[in-house]
Amino acid sequence: MIHGSPRAITSLKSRPPTLIVLQLLMFFLATAAFATAAPCTLNPISPSVTICTPASGATLNSPVSVAAGTTNNAYPVTAMILYVDNEIAYKVQANQLSTSVTLSSGDHNLTVNAWDSSGAVFKSTVIVTVSGAGTSPVSVETTPSSATLAPGDTQEFTATILNATDTDVTWSVDGLFNGNINVGTITDSGLYTAPATSGTHTIVATSAADPTKSDTVIVTVTSGGGGPCSPASGPPSVTICSPASGSTVASPVQISAVGNSVEHSTDALELQ
Repeated sequence: MIHGSPRAITSLKSRPPTLIVLQLLMFFLATAAFATAAPCTLNPISPSVTICTPASGATLNSPVSVAAGTTNNAYPVTAMILYVDNEIAYKVQANQLSTSVTLSSGDHNLTVNAWDSSGAVFKSTVIVTVSGAGTSPVSVETTPSSATLAPGDTQEFTATILNATDTDVTWSVDGLFNGNINVGTITDSGLYTAPATSGTHTIVATSAADPTKSDTVIVTVTSGGGGPCSPASGPPSVTICSPASGSTVASPVQISAVGNSVEHSTDALELQ
């Protein structure tokens, strides 16, 4: 539907189709000219975060410049956060990030998380060494940074502890120590077994040397049915698949839900 005055609509209709196409093409080309170029060659996998600088394993002087971009072919990226040693250092509501951070000497964990309009979280991590005197804080890095599993499948996670002689971690799933049958279980060595039902779950590795430092991994369990889980009640209804009511979870919290309607299709769900 075209909105506007009768005169504007008549003017648009009176233009030749070829002229309209050319004008639209010129508009999009002009818009693209003002778009910010990617800070580097981005990972083509969607969705993903590419940390352009610094390179993982680099030895640098402080302050350290950090630049990152995102790839997401399904949803627009709405926010990015830089974590330094598991602490928030910088936020931006954009699909690219560029900032500078002052770091003490030693090894540091730099993680960039991105959120898209669907609520999905994806991230990338680099570990760098800063020259000079001083002591760096404890930090945790978990790999892989995310996983998609079928019900009952397993995934091995590894936690790397920086700047601590005690490299042990404790594992939790949706706030439950070592998880349970409903959210999936994870062993002390990091072997996660997905539950029998679809859903999204948060795995947290917490440092034994400094329990205030942890890293989060989002695991999606899906049977390939196209939804986060099955409706738990008859129509009309909304089923919140995760997190479970009453559970204790770490931030960011991944929320998934499915609607159930007979007379009409579910076009949208709103989180309040």
